[in-house]
Amino acid sequence: MSLIQRFIFLFLLSYIPASFADEIGLLTGPKTGTYTSFGQQIAAISKKQGVTFEVKTSSGAVENIQRMMSNENAALGFVQSDVMSYLLQSKKQKLKAIAKKLRIIVPFYSEEVHVLASKKIKTLQDLEGKRVYVGSPKSGTSMTASNIFNLLSIQPQYVKIPVLTKGKDHYVRAIALLLTGKIDAIFYVSGKPLELFSKKLKTVMQSGGKQLESVHFLPLDQAVLLDNTPYSVSSLNHPAYQFINKGTDIPTLAVQSLLISFDFSKIDNHWSPVKKAYYQRRCQQIHTLFQTIKKNLNTLKKTGHEKWKKVNLDQNVGLWKRSQCALSGNKTKPQRTNPFKPCQKIKDPVEQLECKMELSSKQ
Repeated sequence: MSLIQRFIFLFLLSYIPASFADEIGLLTGPKTGTYTSFGQQIAAISKKQGVTFEVKTSSGAVENIQRMMSNENAALGFVQSDVMSYLLQSKKQKLKAIAKKLRIIVPFYSEEVHVLASKKIKTLQDLEGKRVYVGSPKSGTSMTASNIFNLLSIQPQYVKIPVLTKGKDHYVRAIALLLTGKIDAIFYVSGKPLELFSKKLKTVMQSGGKQLESVHFLPLDQAVLLDNTPYSVSSLNHPAYQFINKGTDIPTLAVQSLLISFDFSKIDNHWSPVKKAYYQRRCQQIHTLFQTIKKNLNTLKKTGHEKWKKVNLDQNVGLWKRSQCALSGNKTKPQRTNPFKPCQKIKDPVEQLECKMELSSKQ
């Protein structure tokens, strides 16, 4: 191979999409969130079946969808069901188009809305004008918080966490700011028990600090939050969070968490062999993943995260469409297209036949 040929080869190689990698990128959420714990456990059981995942942390659901629609190796991701509702009901056609390209692989568990606040704050309405941290603007938590505040006509003061050293968790900093009175509340949507409010705050209790006496979870039981919304009733209690008194149930909301993927089931006959092979490969990997979770679900419920006990693979997912890849693998038929469509506009029958013969020679 000449130097010029080698250069061209390397140049072309650099343009092969990252998503063509055999390893699948699985987008989760913050390091201390339940998504990441689930992602790691899914990766562990799938590896035994020959499907390798790269678990990638993120800011949350909104960022996950953005990255799935990019050229990154990120074919799967965790989202909340209210994110899909928002996309499908949006007046922006671009957002609706994105939603139509996504499919649910597995319905997971309910994610509770946690609002940890100063005890000076008694209700959500008391957060009017107060300093509230709702995570990254690209997180599902941020979107859920915005939805809930809009439903209650509350306008808090959203706080940003200063840039931290790489690897540090913004929510850990947010807790420190709340416990020292620098902010008034933290909003976080994740499946209980959430490590951030269990292990992290347990450490504060064990270290002898009395700061926890100044904070509590706010109740979310306003009727308007359950009227034609994606939210359901749930509660926060002991022993999930040890600083809650035994026997006390704090009402809150829950939203369904989902594992989704890009829709790899539709294959166009006119795609290149490389693109077809990529879609078929991803489709089969998703099928293997779903079957692996199904086969190991009882084990995961016994040894995995507490939330595995709540997983029902047959659960109704509302507006979401199921992944045909998950259900049937590569059995889906390629999408049929009319190769002679350009010729149909030609009125002269001779020229139209000539057009079709020329196109057929290019197939």
